[in-house]
Amino acid sequence: MKFLEKETDRFVLTMVEKNIWMKELVLTYGFFHEENYKGEESHQEAALAFVTAINQKRGHTKIEYTDRVNFPVNLRKTYSINQLLMQGFIIEGNVFFSTAYDSDKKYTSDYATAFFKLSSSYKGEEKDFIQLNNHIFGNRAKLIIYQWNNTWSDYFSYIKKMSGAAYLWTVYDEESKKFTVLGT
Repeated sequence: MKFLEKETDRFVLTMVEKNIWMKELVLTYGFFHEENYKGEESHQEAALAFVTAINQKRGHTKIEYTDRVNFPVNLRKTYSINQLLMQGFIIEGNVFFSTAYDSDKKYTSDYATAFFKLSSSYKGEEKDFIQLNNHIFGNRAKLIIYQWNNTWSDYFSYIKKMSGAAYLWTVYDEESKKFTVLGT
């Protein structure tokens, strides 16, 4: 798996150039190339590579692998990961990309919830969500999407404390052989 650092670093600017509102969006997007796709194993590897890349942007060169089960908020130290706690499950594309509401006026998609609701100051609209996803995910029929639990690393701890939720998805495009990893 190869981290597409330039594409990842330029992503927000690319979206702004396309007039997609990105200011105050709590989601981070990372891109990886994967020629040798191995199902869930590759998705787990992409999730770990994403947290590692975020950790490196914070100035840390290594991840701490641990058997801990509790992860307090960590703003300064290297991230810790307990791989045994990782659980991923497949999500259908129509569910993942949905902007539908339930009877309580909550998004039925965790992705839409993360996009619109985790930051009280995000001013983007549904058109921004649609345009961004159309740009990233051209052929949705070729996507394999996993959502991961949020209990295996302190990467999730701060946003969980601030908003009550934290998310991470790995999306593999079989056509381009590229992972898009989205995390809060």
